[in-house]
Amino acid sequence: EARAHAERSLGRAIEGAAITVPAYFRDTHRAATLDAAALAGLEVWGDLLDEPSAAGLAFAPVVGCRRGERVLVVDWGGGTLDVTVQMSDGANWLQAAIDGGLVLGGDDIDLGLAAWALERAALPAGVLADEQNRWMLVHAARQAKELLSSKEEATLTCAKLVDPESGQRLRPLGLGVSRADFERVITPLVERAARRVEACLESPDVRRADLRKVLLVGGSSRIPLFQRRLAEMLPAARLHDEVDPMQAVALGAAVYAHQRPNIARICPYGYAMVLDDDSRVDVMQPGAEVPTEVPYAVPMKTRYAAQTVYRLTVTAFDDHRGSRRYHEPRRLFARGVPPSAIDTPVTVELWLDQNKDLRARCHLHGHEAARVMEGREEADGELFSRLLNATLDGEALLEANQRNGSGLLPQLGRAVEWARAVDQTRDRGQAEQALQQLVDIRNQVDDKQEVMQQSGLPPEEGTRR
Repeated sequence: EARAHAERSLGRAIEGAAITVPAYFRDTHRAATLDAAALAGLEVWGDLLDEPSAAGLAFAPVVGCRRGERVLVVDWGGGTLDVTVQMSDGANWLQAAIDGGLVLGGDDIDLGLAAWALERAALPAGVLADEQNRWMLVHAARQAKELLSSKEEATLTCAKLVDPESGQRLRPLGLGVSRADFERVITPLVERAARRVEACLESPDVRRADLRKVLLVGGSSRIPLFQRRLAEMLPAARLHDEVDPMQAVALGAAVYAHQRPNIARICPYGYAMVLDDDSRVDVMQPGAEVPTEVPYAVPMKTRYAAQTVYRLTVTAFDDHRGSRRYHEPRRLFARGVPPSAIDTPVTVELWLDQNKDLRARCHLHGHEAARVMEGREEADGELFSRLLNATLDGEALLEANQRNGSGLLPQLGRAVEWARAVDQTRDRGQAEQALQQLVDIRNQVDDKQEVMQQSGLPPEEGTRR
């Protein structure tokens, strides 16, 4: 859609684009963005550009940046919050710290104001459950919000609401909203955003007292309450909005496409490997430079004899004031690994490429060639990701029991073959059925294992059987 819009506007074909993403995006989000560009037939110019870095390129000629000066960029848009501290040596840029929130933005503010308006008008909160009602209310709330950034009063009106149960038209909603009302409603969200800014400022690579410039980017950065909160945090700094916050990222992307400056970047996330007992071993810490110059090597072993698929699970994490938060796990695997004895040494190497995408390969002891590892994040339970993971578990059971063809194993083998075929066709109906079959068989395996262990067999013997 973006490509078609650009082609209509310019009256010519578009073959490439500079593409920006939130700095707080994880590796799988970035990989999905690159996939979207490929599906649109667009060549990506340079690397994926972090949006605050793009904004910095747009602001620099306007506000001026001394060599080595640290600048805080706060990019608060409709869906995400990006906070970065970066500096320039004149021609190149360096990211010093990154923080933010992937699900915190103007959309949340609009919804909160809409819910407040319903309560104030004594209309049932269930009105928001209806999709059309929700769209109209949120649209009206957004208009009022934008007015309240420059005025002390606004009117929130919505005339076509419908009772979702009876289908009857509700009385029109129309009420005045003062800026004070609005600020009371959004204070919790503004404080959440402020905590993310504080976390970025507490990075060891940030000299808070030296910050004199704050670049405001994104529509939500225009909210007066948020600007006052930023001024409280950095009383010696000036808030800059000379470049339109709604256009700064796009303008910076154009500068990047034209000048192609070097931007030294860091990854806000660390990565840990998840072992079979669900314990975690850190591989890289947050703040690693991108791309990784030397891969992180982790010694591992094969789990069973004649293993041909090597699997491991990794998870991204971030640290805030000593509190670690893990994100969705990602299963990586390499097929076609040469069969070997159990406990054969395997070296797993992980690194971040120029787009902050996590890459991996495994090297089996005694073999020269390394095998690239691929995989998908389990992000919000996506169907084909769950099917892939269930298939990998089934393959592991089959390989660990190659000398045993009895019991549930033949049924499992057929289910795995079907799941592999469905993963290629991407038929969602068949994928749901194949996944359910694999889950059912796995549950039966787990039940049998539990019975064996309860009968007095040692745990490792029950697991083997």
